[in-house]
Amino acid sequence: MFMQMTTMKQLMTNADRNIAVVSTNKGKYSETFIHQQIESLEGKIYYLTGGYLPEVYSHGPKSLDNKFPSTKSLFSRLLSSQRISDSDDTPASKVSQFLVKENISCVLAHYGPSGVEMMDICKKQNIPLITHFHGYDAFRKDILGSYGIRYHELFTNSAAIISVSNNMTEQLLKIGCPPKKAICNPCGYNQDIFVNSRFKKDKNIFVSCGRFVEKKAPHLLIKSFKRTLKKITDARLVMIGDGEILEYCKELAEKLQLTNKIDFMGILSQQEIHKIYSQSLVYLQHSITTETNDSEGTPVSILEASASGLPVISTHHGGIPNIVQHNKTGYLCQEHDIESFSDFMVQICQDKELAHQMGTSGAEFVESRFTQTISHRHLNKIISDVIDNFTN
Repeated sequence: MFMQMTTMKQLMTNADRNIAVVSTNKGKYSETFIHQQIESLEGKIYYLTGGYLPEVYSHGPKSLDNKFPSTKSLFSRLLSSQRISDSDDTPASKVSQFLVKENISCVLAHYGPSGVEMMDICKKQNIPLITHFHGYDAFRKDILGSYGIRYHELFTNSAAIISVSNNMTEQLLKIGCPPKKAICNPCGYNQDIFVNSRFKKDKNIFVSCGRFVEKKAPHLLIKSFKRTLKKITDARLVMIGDGEILEYCKELAEKLQLTNKIDFMGILSQQEIHKIYSQSLVYLQHSITTETNDSEGTPVSILEASASGLPVISTHHGGIPNIVQHNKTGYLCQEHDIESFSDFMVQICQDKELAHQMGTSGAEFVESRFTQTISHRHLNKIISDVIDNFTN
């Protein structure tokens, strides 16, 4: 880990640095934390997207996409007696020439596969590479069996390797990342939007928020809710988000005769999500490790819920135990244990004062350690140290 103190002179020159941020998905709603991270970076930022090896660039998530400039035409190369090479017009060559043309000081690659695609380009152009892992890229069997076979090279060629949880750092060390390059920096929540509403709730409203995908196991959450209704008959469940198993979850709710008890809200803005949190009693997330070994990092949705003053019921999974303190800010059970999960739901509904105390403790805990301000400051420090160590 780079621990140099950043001097005032170095801070003065940060605005002059050109940083290329590589991320596969520009418009994916579940990756707003990456978009907000980009907006916090110091320097001139180029946002490269469109796949693990990017196809387009822009000056931020909200800017228009531009194709990478074409390389010299055949005619101009003939005039300059330049040797004609089939590789001149490859996607990798275009990205490489773009980095040189824009005088890029550092590349920040989100997700391991993007790091793999960029490492040879960065090595060739002598540009430092930082690879930022987020979850599936460190755990999933198919990724480790494809891109993962080059992770040893990636660890060698990256100046720093960032993870978002202690559990993920341990996994990266296990598969060969040098300890001195491993840095844990969880993505923080937006403290300007998610604040503790600081009033007690009387209604038994449960809420969940996130993609409807296997590792978040919304179907297990629905089954736990069904069991909870036997004792908390007036309970409701609000589920925010979209994803590949949303329709399955709706069918499950209908099969369990819960259609009048569950509200599927779809994709909402952060402001809309916080409004729902302010009206809810408890936040739920039953994350699991899938058969392909897909796993969570540190879920930002849990941080946002805690910051809003909600106690959290979740699982011993990924980085969740780092942000949910069992019996203090919420409850944790084992993966797939819908009975214990349901028991905790009942217990917290029957003790509103406990729910309020847990929510308050959770808000104080995440505010002291997991805000975007803290995370973004740390990331800028990592980038600054990498560039300074690379140029000195």
